Amino acid sequence: MCLREAMRLHSPVPLVMRTMLEDTVIDGVTVPQGFSVAIHLYGLHHNPAVWGPDHMEFDPSRFRPERMKDRDSHAFLPFSAGQRNCIGQNFAMNEAKVLLARLIHKFIFEVDPTRPAQKDVLIVMCAKDGMWMKVTPV
Repeated sequence: MCLREAMRLHSPVPLVMRTMLEDTVIDGVTVPQGFSVAIHLYGLHHNPAVWGPDHMEFDPSRFRPERMKDRDSHAFLPFSAGQRNCIGQNFAMNEAKVLLARLIHKFIFEVDPTRPAQKDVLIVMCAKDGMWMKVTPV
């Protein structure tokens, strides 16, 4: 749940593009076949209508089953969805869990308060100028 919430707050990919295969009506607007549509995943993951007024806060309990049961299945799409979703999503999630577990077991991480991280939206989301931390062995 913690990893999902971290990915909601810091979407690995800020947006995905799709080309319409047929004329489609979205919210009363016809989007013609061949038209490219950008799906803003960062905006989706921070939508206060979906995630509440505290949508910018880290709260892993958002992903508890009882809180997710009434939420649209497409409200959280860190790897896109459907036929063109990321083929490496299962590997990426497992790799992240193993890496984080090993690091947290061996080190204490503290963010340097004098150098706050700033998001940099590129092809993938990253921290501008890196993320400065103090790392201490356990």
